[in-house]
Amino acid sequence: MAQDKKVKLVAITGSLCTGKSQVLDIFAKNGIPIFNSDEEIRGILDNNSIVISKIADRYPDVIVKNKIDRRNLSKIVFKNSEELNWLENIVYPLLFKRHDDFIKNNANKEILALEIPLLYEKKLSSRYDFVVVTYVCDEKKKARAKKRGMSEDVVESILSKQLSDEYKKFYADFHIDTSYNYDEVKDRVLKIIQKVMKHK
Repeated sequence: MAQDKKVKLVAITGSLCTGKSQVLDIFAKNGIPIFNSDEEIRGILDNNSIVISKIADRYPDVIVKNKIDRRNLSKIVFKNSEELNWLENIVYPLLFKRHDDFIKNNANKEILALEIPLLYEKKLSSRYDFVVVTYVCDEKKKARAKKRGMSEDVVESILSKQLSDEYKKFYADFHIDTSYNYDEVKDRVLKIIQKVMKHK
């Protein structure tokens, strides 16, 4: 549990393509400030000149028109743990700085919702007051990933590095099956918001 904070921190986590962004968006539409880790990482990779320079030095083939081709970068790092660790060591300190600044800048709010994809894998759950896990069956994960243009081998590699949905659901405060229609998912999120707000 996060200590000495009036603001309630709600972490949204889940495996690849399980609807974290959809759930985060529903929090946002209900007036709750959100932090989207995936978007923040994209921003770092697209705009941070130091990060781009380091990646260009190590993987020159992923640079297209002075920009990082994230799809080609993912094909490299998700197949090689050493390369993934190298990239995380560059990007994560910047991500955590943005994360901490977001909390500090919104300390006067009642609730903050933060998308943290690798919450349990990175042992970060103690930083948050509540954890919401999104999940769908593996077939839906792969179908959604295919729609995003992700190759099957990259998807398999990513999923193999993530803890099971059952593990995450067991330790979470709430969980949401996002294979249902939008209104049902929205109703579940609204109930979670009400419970968090009532919690002392």
